[in-house]
Amino acid sequence: MRPVSYRNFIAAAPLSFEGGVIPSAVIKAYSYDPSAKELRIKFRSEGIYVYQDVPPDTFDALNAAFSKGEFFAAHIRNNYTFRRVSGAA
Repeated sequence: MRPVSYRNFIAAAPLSFEGGVIPSAVIKAYSYDPSAKELRIKFRSEGIYVYQDVPPDTFDALNAAFSKGEFFAAHIRNNYTFRRVSGAA
């Protein structure tokens, strides 16, 4: 499996969020696979979800957002198809 770049750290597996923590009350970690256009988000209390067909510009805007949780709520949560891939964090 190829390494995947995560916000603030590198992990060897696409769903491994070990190592880095972002300053958010809602989101513990996130990653983006540009070839699949998949945004993976590990929530502090709700597990891991994969959001599909997320354009790179949306991921860039998430990176730039002061509040990751507010950006997620306003621009991602109800706008992209998702699947849950893991239970509680």
